[in-house]
Amino acid sequence: MDGDRDHPDRACAQVRYSHLLHDQGNSEAALTEVKNAIRIYTEKYGSQHPYVAEARYRRALIRKGSGVEPLRWREDLTTARDIYLRVHPADHPLIHRIEEELRDGPDPEPGETGDGRHP
Repeated sequence: MDGDRDHPDRACAQVRYSHLLHDQGNSEAALTEVKNAIRIYTEKYGSQHPYVAEARYRRALIRKGSGVEPLRWREDLTTARDIYLRVHPADHPLIHRIEEELRDGPDPEPGETGDGRHP
């Protein structure tokens, strides 16, 4: 991994590090780390890979925990759920967790459905 800034192992570390940063109150740096991880995973595996779903789920939790950008964290949750539904049954715990996060959020904006998508 030395010297390879775009290695998937680095992306994994960035996702974990982003939560540490967020827990320490540095949400801006946390979002930068997880954004970089999403880029690495997307370039390596494609936008529909479960690793991308995991990183988007984590980014949604950071955004939601920061109380900012409700449309964006809802979009991340919806995308993560849709990716996971391609590889897991609908009753999988990951999908239930995401559904709970979506239900736990603020009411949708006018013109938005309850799952973060526009009709």
